[in-house]
Amino acid sequence: MRFTPAAKRRAYDAGHWEIVKFWTGCGAYQMLAYGPYMPDLQAHTMIPTRDVATLVAFGRSDWLHAVYGPSIAKVARPQVDHAFKTAVQFGHVGILATYEADFVDARHGYDDLLEVAATHGQTGVLQWLLYKSRILFGPKGKCLYSCLLQSLKHRHLHLALWLVEHPIVRVHFSESVDDRLTLARLAIECGGVKLLSLIHAIGLVDNHAGEDLLSFAAKQGHVDVFEWWFATPGLDLPPMEGTIEIAMRHSKLQVLDWLLGTPLMDKRISVKEDMLNELIVERHVDTLRWLKRNADKIQIKGAGTRQLLQRM
Repeated sequence: MRFTPAAKRRAYDAGHWEIVKFWTGCGAYQMLAYGPYMPDLQAHTMIPTRDVATLVAFGRSDWLHAVYGPSIAKVARPQVDHAFKTAVQFGHVGILATYEADFVDARHGYDDLLEVAATHGQTGVLQWLLYKSRILFGPKGKCLYSCLLQSLKHRHLHLALWLVEHPIVRVHFSESVDDRLTLARLAIECGGVKLLSLIHAIGLVDNHAGEDLLSFAAKQGHVDVFEWWFATPGLDLPPMEGTIEIAMRHSKLQVLDWLLGTPLMDKRISVKEDMLNELIVERHVDTLRWLKRNADKIQIKGAGTRQLLQRM
């Protein structure tokens, strides 16, 4: 069985109380997690496991050195690779630095470890790897962009905020409009207005993204994004017809209510007959009720559309 520092916490979070009880009473786990750091070279006789990844996970560099000496290269290559990823996952920069030669000898870059660090929110490890990779290999913007996306997807906003301001990432975004849009959508989904404001402040969100981002916000029901866009100086009102239709199709009534109460949208919310028919066929009951309730405040395009609303 392979131990990790997260094992008991994951069992606790999942409500697996028997497993929590097992970890709590497991002498080997207690020894790994809380055992003393022993400078005595004979201490390796007391080590409860010699699995490289397990020792790395708990940061037991003293026991690693006692068992394997200054190099773990004699261990099977897949185990060494896994050990380095484990060190990154749990933030053990000291182990990475101590056994760096074993890693560099068998690798051509640090890209995979950078993404592991981003996935687990290990800012310090990522910064160390970035420094090393810049010296040895010269990281490309696409790799750090992938790290940024991983940090957002796993809700490590502290790391995302650091990455989005990195010069290499900034250069990458200056060359890729599509990646800027992807970042903005993820910012809405994962970081909200705070992150969106930051990427706007450094020039990664502009009027060209308006229709796309507001349509995405409408689908997700993020009223705060509409509030932010309409209140931010320099951002213009984009074409809204598609955005409104998306809000209707997904029954995002909170978005429709907000738009209806916004002076800038006065008489801009409209519904056509084909749109109304689509809502009826797909049985968007909540949206249909909203349209009927607010029929005098929106534009009803076509006599047939008004008749349909009246008959509902």
